[in-house]
Amino acid sequence: MLTVSQWNANVAALFFGSMLLGYMLYETLHSFEHLPDAHPISKLPWVRHMRQLHEVHHSRELMTSANFNIVVPLFDWLYGTLRWNIEDESLASRAGFARLQRDTSVRSAAADAISYIGTATRWPEWHPYDVRIEAPAGSLPEGKRFRYHSARAGNLIWRVTEVIPGRRWQARCEGKLGLVGFLTYDAVQEGSTTRLSRTFEYRFRSPIGRLLDRRFLRPGIEADSIAVLDRLSGTLNAAGFR
Repeated sequence: MLTVSQWNANVAALFFGSMLLGYMLYETLHSFEHLPDAHPISKLPWVRHMRQLHEVHHSRELMTSANFNIVVPLFDWLYGTLRWNIEDESLASRAGFARLQRDTSVRSAAADAISYIGTATRWPEWHPYDVRIEAPAGSLPEGKRFRYHSARAGNLIWRVTEVIPGRRWQARCEGKLGLVGFLTYDAVQEGSTTRLSRTFEYRFRSPIGRLLDRRFLRPGIEADSIAVLDRLSGTLNAAGFR
């Protein structure tokens, strides 16, 4: 039977041996992933797959958000940061996305409504919970990025994906657990009023995120979507919102 000192020594040896092995695997695989394409080691199946993932990680847009694992992409899969390609083809078709849509009518011109919605720094004026925005001033054009912070929705990175003055403003967001969302506002002028439509499409890349969404998150997201449009409608209808 092992004594306490023998047990402690074995645990310490196992711990430091595992740390050393993990570090050696990390450094070895990382060096393999930066070898030239023609190198024989680069053609080994596992190295080839991990090289592909690591190349995606080093792309400018994904370096801080995808493919952090070097040896085995287990935790990238669990947390929704696993990306096989720079472009996610499912985003174009919105495959697997939940879709929340709601319409309202506001007493303002369509052009004014879209311009106001596109001014991210004014989002705190019509969100039903505390929001902090880091964004340039004014209505944001296509391609602009901004950051969104709130205790309720978390920290999100947004990028404006489409702007049609007076008609549409759309942005894409990314967050924890592989959250990807598309927020679209469409406006149609109807005489002295504007028909305003808000559509939020989202999904979680992470299996943990998908499970939490099915069990707990979706009712809250649906309620927030309704509350946001109600607050926006009230703000647009109020005198002097501009």
